[in-house]
Amino acid sequence: MTIKGFLVLLLFLIASTTDAQQPHPSGFPIGRLFTLISIDGQAVTERHATMTITLAGNGNPMAAGFGGCRGWYGQMGGLQQGKIKFEIVATTAPIAVQEPCGPDHHATEQKFIAALESATRWQLDADTLIVQGDGSAGILRMTTKGR
Repeated sequence: MTIKGFLVLLLFLIASTTDAQQPHPSGFPIGRLFTLISIDGQAVTERHATMTITLAGNGNPMAAGFGGCRGWYGQMGGLQQGKIKFEIVATTAPIAVQEPCGPDHHATEQKFIAALESATRWQLDADTLIVQGDGSAGILRMTTKGR
């Protein structure tokens, strides 16, 4: 992990401890940890990706989590009721990944990140978050239930 990636992740974790479960005008559950359960209906059974959206010091939403092999973080370009936009998504440690992370895990992580980058809509159905875009990058289903 680079120093910059570590600092961004550290700042995110500090911010998320103070923002947990805060209401947001969009209705999105700020500070809640979501765990990936499927991409395009295909179950993810190991090395589950995660996502938490929290608020930066200026009140703007930001996101971070685990992609399945590496940490990731992103700036939000928008978070409104039913609409979501990730402007910048970056991963930590672009060369060294958490072991063991085989080709299948890496491919799942790439699909997850691509789906985030193309996301335009979100919907919360009880404990399940559905994130999807207008393109073919994938539909993400995530849960807040323990794994």
